Amino acid sequence: MIKRIAMLLVVLIPAISHAQKTYFLISPDGRIKTEISAGQTLNYLVTADDVCLLDRTPLSLTLDNGTIIGKDVKVRKVVRGSSDISIEAPFYRSATVKDHHNALTLILKNEWSIEFRAYDDGVAYRYIYNGKAPVNIVTEEAG
Repeated sequence: MIKRIAMLLVVLIPAISHAQKTYFLISPDGRIKTEISAGQTLNYLVTADDVCLLDRTPLSLTLDNGTIIGKDVKVRKVVRGSSDISIEAPFYRSATVKDHHNALTLILKNEWSIEFRAYDDGVAYRYIYNGKAPVNIVTEEAG
């Protein structure tokens, strides 16, 4: 019996470690929803008023050393935040631009993070590198 349980754990633990974890981010007005999945791959989808605007699309960066940020993603921490400020814009048609969004940052187990922002009129993401050594990005995948 113990051998069967041990064998089952040997089979299940790798499957669990590669399972996709899903995170949700909603715009301040609640109309735009973003679903982010991290695990074997990193991908996201966007809906507005329950209509799919962007179907599940993969995200990744390939570095010149062969590392792929966005494959076998291991999330160390999730940070949520929001902003509702006005930014001065002296060269724009308005004197200020409103920055009102909700944010979700996935802090990865390497030196990278990826931040998603949901605005009332769209979604944005950006990669954040927290390492000290320089890196060269060869390609970016964004479907």
